[in-house]
Amino acid sequence: MADARQRLGKADCQVVPRGGAQFAQLISSESLAMVSSVQKQCSLGFDLSAIGCLQDTGKIFFSKQWGFRLNSLPDLQGMSERISIFEADFQNGDRRDIPAIQHFKLRALRTGVIHAVVSSWEVWSDAAKKHKITTHPEDTKDQPWGFARDMQWGQGLQ
Repeated sequence: MADARQRLGKADCQVVPRGGAQFAQLISSESLAMVSSVQKQCSLGFDLSAIGCLQDTGKIFFSKQWGFRLNSLPDLQGMSERISIFEADFQNGDRRDIPAIQHFKLRALRTGVIHAVVSSWEVWSDAAKKHKITTHPEDTKDQPWGFARDMQWGQGLQ
């Protein structure tokens, strides 16, 4: 960030977007579980119940890659609050401002199975964060531009 400002901008330039943040939230959805696991009726008599332990849980997949919008799942429930896990100030920040390791504590909102961690982001145009663009599922739902944003960026699932 600092390198780009020094090489590409004037001393008093305004960087747009001004900043951005990455968020994470634990979710539950049986519909999502059906998309991401082998269903008994599809196993043709084979016992594939343990195949889930081979699932790559260390990689983020995007909902658009699976062909659906997260906000279209009828049974989607937040199992935790959405928390900011990373924030960057593009106007004044430096890579040294970003910690290499972070730990987060979440409080469960309800009992149940956690099927995924959803990642979404937002960017803002000014220091007051008055004007934002986000990929939070509830922000893109039922908006005329929501489908386009979800298909361009969507949400990450892990």
